[in-house]
Amino acid sequence: MMNQAYADLNSTFDVFLESFQVGDGTEKLLRHVLVVCLDERAYSHCVEVFPHRCFLLRTTGIDFSGERLFTVGDYLEMMWRRTEFLGSLLKLGYNFLFTDMDTVWLRDQFPRLIPGVDFQIACDRFNGNSSDTRNYADGGFKFVVANHRTIEFYKYWYVSRLRYPGNNEQDVINKIKGNKL
Repeated sequence: MMNQAYADLNSTFDVFLESFQVGDGTEKLLRHVLVVCLDERAYSHCVEVFPHRCFLLRTTGIDFSGERLFTVGDYLEMMWRRTEFLGSLLKLGYNFLFTDMDTVWLRDQFPRLIPGVDFQIACDRFNGNSSDTRNYADGGFKFVVANHRTIEFYKYWYVSRLRYPGNNEQDVINKIKGNKL
């Protein structure tokens, strides 16, 4: 997702796109990239440099155009809006691999995903066991397969923000990941 803070010339967005052109086996992935823009300026820049791959996600009553401080005010709203949007993609039947804009694609990650797993997420702290819920999830990279389980999980995750006010989506997923739905 991109706002105007990432949309300037020679910005993070440009590095993100360039990484697909220079990474190992990544150029073929560019035709599948969708850039979700959070404001008009970001959308205009996106359409200019990456036509037909930009989507303007409008959010009534909130201006997401400027830089946001981690875990404060509008940043939390922006992260929860992202979670809500990704959940809506699942309801439409779309699988997705989401990465933050500051992810550099040095190689194709699809061959490294675990086959047959519905939800895979990066970890800030990984202990070597991919199914251990004590690994600390990082929401900046996730692969999700659209099915009943993941749709229900995303609903549960989004609603859980109300039980943990003042927490971002990454902190909440780390609190609920072991819960039964």
